[in-house]
Amino acid sequence: MPRALLVNFGAVFDQWQEILTIMARSPLRVALTAFSIAWGIFMLVVLMGTVKALQNGTEADFAGDAINSLWVNTGTTSLAYKGFRPGREITLENKDLNMLTGEIESVESGSSRNNYWSLSPTVTYGKRSTSFELIGVTPSYRYLENLTMTSGRFINETDLIESKKVTAIGKLAFEQLFEPGEDALGKYISVNGINYKVIGVFTDPGGERDMQRMYVPLSTSQKLYEKPNKVDQIILMIPGDDVAGSKLIEEDVTKLIQDKYSISPDDKKAVSFYNNVKNVAQIRQVFTALNITMWVVGLMTILIGIVGIGNIMVITVKERTREIGIRKALGATPASIVFMILQEALLMTVFAGYLGLLAGIGLIELIGSLMSDAGVDQHGRTNSYLGKPEVDLEVAIAATVILIIAGVIAGLIPALRAARVNPITAIRDV
Repeated sequence: MPRALLVNFGAVFDQWQEILTIMARSPLRVALTAFSIAWGIFMLVVLMGTVKALQNGTEADFAGDAINSLWVNTGTTSLAYKGFRPGREITLENKDLNMLTGEIESVESGSSRNNYWSLSPTVTYGKRSTSFELIGVTPSYRYLENLTMTSGRFINETDLIESKKVTAIGKLAFEQLFEPGEDALGKYISVNGINYKVIGVFTDPGGERDMQRMYVPLSTSQKLYEKPNKVDQIILMIPGDDVAGSKLIEEDVTKLIQDKYSISPDDKKAVSFYNNVKNVAQIRQVFTALNITMWVVGLMTILIGIVGIGNIMVITVKERTREIGIRKALGATPASIVFMILQEALLMTVFAGYLGLLAGIGLIELIGSLMSDAGVDQHGRTNSYLGKPEVDLEVAIAATVILIIAGVIAGLIPALRAARVNPITAIRDV
């Protein structure tokens, strides 16, 4: 090894040994300050991981429906209009889907749906019996729910036209009725005494509840369950994710329904909407605000630690005034004095912050592992609608950069003060 390299290595080693020795003079003060830095980074990582868990769970919940969907619902009128008294129940019809998709150019497609919540059907296959939701839909409903067929197919136009007694069932419904590995396609399941042929099995990103459903042709459900030509909901697929545009479509839909069913333009209760575009936008705004709040809380905690480190460096410089004066008298440059003080601040900041970062990541990973053992679905969500906590790489990198900057800031002012020490005055200082 070259002699010059050995000399430089020895100088660096002596310098760091000196820094550690100086820090060891005030162990309690150093430990408390380091703890405040570590705690700030730890809290930042944990809070961000918690917000990410909530966000994952919420996004998985919204994944059950197409984000750009508009759900049209009707209720009872609240105002008298054109000779009709208030309190009139408005019920949509089969033709209304074609009316809305035909009259509103920006609507891409849609589906009708009938809900049979009060039916509570008992579904049996062989000796197995269970109960889950039965819903009548049109073929395009598959895309509005983001269904994935694991076997077979979904309801098609022929099923709808011919009012066939066929059904597509969810994965969990399949598991409750059939043996593992058994082929459900072509088998008949009985729903309150009515037999349906299973034509497909699907998964739904909406979670367990959505995978405990059975979908049947809308026309079939209307004939069998006394809802001839009646529709509970119409779901429209609208373009893009523009909230303002979705509200304009709401206005167009409202006007068309009001005109057809003689509803007052001022009646706000007869027609209502579940606007996924607007809801998703609002949720994203909430989580943006939460993330900003978490950063502010974490950074304020780190700031307290920075102030503590700055105070330690001020005291250190004051205690070492004579030593610094001697160094300058022997030829030490102001830059070398500044660098020496900054090294001490950086060592304390980065080391403590790194420990806090590791502790935070470790806790998040532990919680994520426990949640996986408890049962997290394929979309990272538990049955409690809380997603799996995660630590973004960007957060870790940002926290590291903040640590380095914090260390420089904490030591810079004391370091500049040390660099301005007058050697003669400092040597005389007792």
